[in-house]
Amino acid sequence: MSQTISRLLQFYTFRGKPTSPDFDDFKDTVTTPKDLKEAAKKHGALVWFYAHRCPHCVVVIPEWEKLQGKADLYKSNIVAIDCAKHEKIRDYMGDKIPGFPTFLYIDRNFNTTDFADESLPRTCNNFEAFLRKHEK
Repeated sequence: MSQTISRLLQFYTFRGKPTSPDFDDFKDTVTTPKDLKEAAKKHGALVWFYAHRCPHCVVVIPEWEKLQGKADLYKSNIVAIDCAKHEKIRDYMGDKIPGFPTFLYIDRNFNTTDFADESLPRTCNNFEAFLRKHEK
């Protein structure tokens, strides 16, 4: 069974609740709009806005974890935010988060670029190319 299918099954069967234990590994360092501005302030940030109950988000976990493992190679921050837990951030970002998952590069002036505009698969390599393209 593929890792993706295994994760989806785990997602739907974890103690009968629609949640994923995989998200427990992500640290909530950005929990308010002020934190988000601070994360992007110096060199920008690549931000994954997700909902822990979203099956489309679950399949991204392995690729995002690979990217986080390479965070030291980039000036920009790499941040994951659970918008189901941190609704103030979701409200603050408004229509820039049309659904989950959403990946935005936020520059130091708080201008955003959506990864979806690239029309690429959500892989570590594509996230890295997107980051390099926008990082200054």
